[in-house]
Amino acid sequence: MKLVQRHLLIGLLFIVLVSTPSHIYTRGADPEDYDNYIAITVYPDESIVMALKGSHSDSSSPLEQRPAQELSLVLNVTAEEEDLTTIENELIIKFNPSDYANLTNLDLDLEGHSGETSTNVTAHIDYPGYLGVNGTLGFVIVDPPYGFTIDLELDTKLYYSYYQREELLMMMGMVPLLETQLSSQIMNASDGNIILERLELQDFEEALDHASFRVRLSLSGDLRKGLQYALENMGAELSPEETPEEPYPLSIDSYDYDITFSGDTLVLEADSGGTIAGDLNGQLNKLKDRYLEQLLESDELEEQDRTLIAQALPIDLYVNNLHVESTTTFEEDSFESTFTVEGLELEPPSFAELLALLEELSGRGSPEEFKMVLEGGTSGNQYVVFTVPDGTKEPIVEEEQRVVWDMDDIENLEDVTYEVKTKQLDTTTIVVASAAGLAVIGAAGFFLMKRKVV
Repeated sequence: MKLVQRHLLIGLLFIVLVSTPSHIYTRGADPEDYDNYIAITVYPDESIVMALKGSHSDSSSPLEQRPAQELSLVLNVTAEEEDLTTIENELIIKFNPSDYANLTNLDLDLEGHSGETSTNVTAHIDYPGYLGVNGTLGFVIVDPPYGFTIDLELDTKLYYSYYQREELLMMMGMVPLLETQLSSQIMNASDGNIILERLELQDFEEALDHASFRVRLSLSGDLRKGLQYALENMGAELSPEETPEEPYPLSIDSYDYDITFSGDTLVLEADSGGTIAGDLNGQLNKLKDRYLEQLLESDELEEQDRTLIAQALPIDLYVNNLHVESTTTFEEDSFESTFTVEGLELEPPSFAELLALLEELSGRGSPEEFKMVLEGGTSGNQYVVFTVPDGTKEPIVEEEQRVVWDMDDIENLEDVTYEVKTKQLDTTTIVVASAAGLAVIGAAGFFLMKRKVV
């Protein structure tokens, strides 16, 4: 019986292996084999996805003082539904022990959750010799889109080694007067649109080395009107785009965040993630267009930069499946950074216009080791191939589904074209394979029946 089962399995596997439609073509090295590249993948449905990987080092640091020893960022954006997007973010900063030795006994933990109309945050700060805080903050939208309430409660510990005891006692005695003054200042600054509902000092206690107390504060009002009035008094204002009358087209469905700092390692970690409701891609492109249009209006923009920005403006971006990683390491007099971008979808007016932009970029003195890769995507039995015409700079790799250039003044890149091809089914192979497989199965069945007769 085991022999029969083996024959049946071999026959079925043979059918699957030899009758699978296939198209043989040579594939070169993946873009990931290069240290620095920009890769454009074109799929049979004419969608275009960009990937970017690069590194940079310099003998002089871009910052006068090193704020950190190492900084890394990871961002993932995934479209779950048409108007629902998941975002995950991780930021890690490692501080330099020689510059931040005074933080070695600091521990901090902030946790928060935001929903559609509310945000709640808890905080724990332990910094012996300076202060300790356990607090909560609640923010609620009570009258969308800008009517709000804020409630803050802090259990605070202040150490006499840093704060003078007499000054602390004086400050505690002035809290009622401070509430009146602060309430008046907020009312005047916001034209009555934001109100200080409460500022209270509770449970004041003294110990040998510190004083502890609880502070409670509450605010309410119209955030938009209050900020608009305050900024106008300072000679600035919020644009209509920044404070639309209608609710903002994006909203938080559910979002969590956690920020920690450990003095033992001098590492700050910020993790966040959740879902955003609304047209994220639409808002991203509005911001992109506004930013580029402002650059084009600048009188200080050089003509070659103006050309580049004008070419980039009509290209829409889509972050339906985006992955970004970046790491920067700072030394005493130098720095090194690496970055990776994957899954950024591009929608240019035409493929030729996208290539024209890349051609313009290639003439900007890119490092010789930087590569430009065109990749033909595959979907089902369809695949994309490229044609590089005479007159275009000769690639270093030219294959049916992959073309690679050094990113260095790629002449006539915009003349490269692509077409979608269909893999042809080998009918003869399918018929022969099916017949052979059926023969094997038939022989196995005959063998099984013969054994039963015997």
